[in-house]
Amino acid sequence: MLNRNDILETINMIDQQHLDIRTITMGISLLSCADPDPKAACRKIYDKITRCAEKLVRTGEEIEREFGIPIVNKRISVTPMALVAAASETEDYVPFAAALDAAAKSTGVNFIGGFSALVQKGMTEADRKLIAAIPEALFAEFFEKAETLVSHTGITLTYEGPDQPIYGLADREQLERAVLNILSNAIKFTPKGGTVTAKLTRSGRMLRLSVTDSGSGIAQSVRSSVFSRYLRQPALEDSRYGIGLGMVLIRTAAAHHGGAVLIDQPEGVGTRITMTMSIRQSKQATLRSNVLRVDYAGERDHGLIELSECLPTELYE
Repeated sequence: MLNRNDILETINMIDQQHLDIRTITMGISLLSCADPDPKAACRKIYDKITRCAEKLVRTGEEIEREFGIPIVNKRISVTPMALVAAASETEDYVPFAAALDAAAKSTGVNFIGGFSALVQKGMTEADRKLIAAIPEALFAEFFEKAETLVSHTGITLTYEGPDQPIYGLADREQLERAVLNILSNAIKFTPKGGTVTAKLTRSGRMLRLSVTDSGSGIAQSVRSSVFSRYLRQPALEDSRYGIGLGMVLIRTAAAHHGGAVLIDQPEGVGTRITMTMSIRQSKQATLRSNVLRVDYAGERDHGLIELSECLPTELYE
């Protein structure tokens, strides 16, 4: 039986030490959604997730109110999508990712997991198709989420994807951090009411992501030093210039994907940052890892973390 000290200790943990429940997760089997028609399969996936998880967020909020302990994330975990999509007669698995994303938005959850494949002991053809669809699905997701956050700054963000599917291997976390840091730099140098445009194109075996802002641009005198870690230019008084970590992350991500980072000023206005990446494909490749990867943001919104220097403070209240 709880005594007075136990209750006071719990209150202190919540108030002073920020005790919380990190996440609640609903598991949903999507095997019943398999269908030879990919459009029908995506429709079934969306319908089942939204039906089963309709009250998940509301239930989580009720638990928070009842026990007085915040629940940071409400999540959904589904059957690995490669198993479900294998029944569909299609080479393009990006629509399956879009169906999951749409269901996540409809239910209001923080995260939905399942656009994945079981490849510990090798890959089926469906596993290969899903992994090949990851780059295009990732970039579309990154910019769609960022667009919602950037809208609070008074700046318009637009994204144009490739005309054809992109198949290759990619590191999700590295690419997401790179994209968000590129956007952070663009937003910091763009005045309210300005625009930031992003375009992903393919040229042979290379991908090219170009992000152009309509701001004053990065001074020519400091462009050569923007990749220097812990070097802040031109002065501490100008908060738009960081300490070099963001550009280091961008360059590291590009190098990891066989590419590079270029900075120029098109038509004398604004700044354009271009990150190139090699399209890596291998029919013999299998993905194996013995490392348990920990979310660097503590399972909090990566966009809020990486764009913190340019977003309004009320988003963090």
